[in-house]
Amino acid sequence: MASSSSLLGPPEVYGPRTTTVTAMATSAATGNPFIDLMVDNFNTTTTATPPPPMGYTEKKSPTFLSTGNPCLDAFFHVTPNTPPATLTNRLHKAWEHNPLTALKLVCNLRGVRGTGKSDKEGYYTAALWLHQHHPKTLACNVGPLAEFGYFKDLPEILYRILEGPEVRMEAKKARREAKMERESGRWMGRGRR
Repeated sequence: MASSSSLLGPPEVYGPRTTTVTAMATSAATGNPFIDLMVDNFNTTTTATPPPPMGYTEKKSPTFLSTGNPCLDAFFHVTPNTPPATLTNRLHKAWEHNPLTALKLVCNLRGVRGTGKSDKEGYYTAALWLHQHHPKTLACNVGPLAEFGYFKDLPEILYRILEGPEVRMEAKKARREAKMERESGRWMGRGRR
């Protein structure tokens, strides 16, 4: 099912773009643009970008650790159970590279109807990062963000903004400790009969 609304994107996308125009040397102009560019750039040396760093997979096969594109790295390396610090670091790098694509990656984290990764906790971490670093972008895209996930995500994001990002994990830990305490009390009581 396709989404009827579209993301508005961060304000940086709509800012004025600066373009630089390089003037060609008029002395070598032949009228053919290909030849003119080739002659102008004949003696200029270009430095090739170094290849991305290499590493090894779990089965000891050589692989690249990065694609060289932060957005692509965020897409492939952010999976469910990715630590929040890693997720926000990759999201920050992706945002610096291309803000609109990074916003789409945030939506892809929560896409629940076959449109994304269905990573609820990662999505909440990314939404809190958006609130901290780009609050206007988060506010302008509340509707589309709810469509990629569930409407109940909006109150959850607000709750985590107000109470802190770890509030659900702390509550879960407290419930687990209370349950273990109750169960250990019952277990101890059974042995006395």
